[in-house]
Amino acid sequence: MAISAKVFPDNKTSASVKDGSTIVVTKQVVPGEALLKNLTDVDSSTLIDGSILIYRDSTKTFVTTTDLSLTGTLYVTGGNF
Repeated sequence: MAISAKVFPDNKTSASVKDGSTIVVTKQVVPGEALLKNLTDVDSSTLIDGSILIYRDSTKTFVTTTDLSLTGTLYVTGGNF
């Protein structure tokens, strides 16, 4: 059985098996750095120095902000300890 694989610059991988056997992928490693701003549920359009991530339920996304006021009240809730 001959297996050939290729990893392309855009991190896409291609593999082929010459005799038609089935291959099951048990682990995939993607090289390179992972950036929070590249995640689909993170809106970093207002990213500036000093920004933090805050979850916005209305859009179901995390947004970057320097303003912690929610509906006119300034607060941060971190749970009960």
